[in-house]
Amino acid sequence: MSEEKRVTAFTARILKLEITPHSHAWRPPTDLFETETEFIVRVEIAGLSENDFSVNYDRNMLVVLGKRSTLDSKCAYHRMEIPYGEFSTRIPLPEEADIRRASAEYENGFLTIRVPRSKPVNIKISSEEES
Repeated sequence: MSEEKRVTAFTARILKLEITPHSHAWRPPTDLFETETEFIVRVEIAGLSENDFSVNYDRNMLVVLGKRSTLDSKCAYHRMEIPYGEFSTRIPLPEEADIRRASAEYENGFLTIRVPRSKPVNIKISSEEES
């Protein structure tokens, strides 16, 4: 493989990485789907209280950050599949999402965020004679 192809392949791998605020953070399973009236985001973050995570919105990006504490640090795990520590997920929202009317609830280990679709805005056209 030529040097140029290696650099291109490396660059492509880097560009596919999602950068999180904390490089060691794990990403919880996250779904984004839509209905006729709203966008729905579901994040699976079981075992937390509402004080363990936050939901923010910045530049059309919904960001969920938090931390899941380990149950007992003085034990030897035989199997460990449940991630602990800091987590982060970033969900890009479509332009027609009306974040000002969003709502969220945390129930049975799922954070569900509902973001209504924005309604079309009619702009009145006035003529110079009306001014």
